[in-house]
Amino acid sequence: MFFNLFLPTSVGGDVVRTWRLARCEGGALPKERRRTAAFLSVFGDRLNGLVALIAVAGVAALCCPAAPPAWVGGTVAGLVGAAALVLASLPWLGRLGRLHPRLRVLSDAAAAYARNPRTLAAATALSLAVQAANAVVWGLMGAALDLPVPPAYYGVVAPLAALLALLPVSVNGVGLREAAAVLLLAPLGVGPAEAVTFSVLTFAAATAASLGGAGCLVFGRFPRYEEARPDDDVVRGDPDQGRAGQPPAAA
Repeated sequence: MFFNLFLPTSVGGDVVRTWRLARCEGGALPKERRRTAAFLSVFGDRLNGLVALIAVAGVAALCCPAAPPAWVGGTVAGLVGAAALVLASLPWLGRLGRLHPRLRVLSDAAAAYARNPRTLAAATALSLAVQAANAVVWGLMGAALDLPVPPAYYGVVAPLAALLALLPVSVNGVGLREAAAVLLLAPLGVGPAEAVTFSVLTFAAATAASLGGAGCLVFGRFPRYEEARPDDDVVRGDPDQGRAGQPPAAA
């Protein structure tokens, strides 16, 4: 969350997550497979979150006391259909390895998730809780500004704004959320100034939470960027490890 504040799109921190997972010591995987496993782990987490995001939007659209604008309802319905299609195609991923050797990685990852349904169910439940909580935050901000928006409609606005923020055209989706808020709240009589203020306040709340990651970065026991070098197999913790490989004259 901390690195998302400074990287392109709203999920730029996924690159950092992948790198840190690949650098973790221990585990059953050999070093050459850690990068692939780390990428697939983060990718699976992100895909799971997207499905939960779309599910929240679909349920919220059904729970609105008044039907959302036609184009908003159509967008949500299309997203729900796309998510259902992706979920329905997951069992077929096991055949990808037969089509091309490089696709074997995806089929193996899908099989690994299928063998751990409890873990997948727990992760999905957490994703749904996170996305629903984000919609609640948007609703609280809207109530604080006394916007004429039904509470359930924030469950539609928040996911669609989050999806738009995934576009790689700004840092952390800044500007895209504001545009989404203006576009989605206009049919309910919310002016551009109020919509932008609303979006900026929700972003400020998320930023305040994300800044806590700086403490984890500084004080946590994580791999440091300076450790990513070719001589990484040198034993860590030796105060002379930087000099050990140097010629006598240089030392």
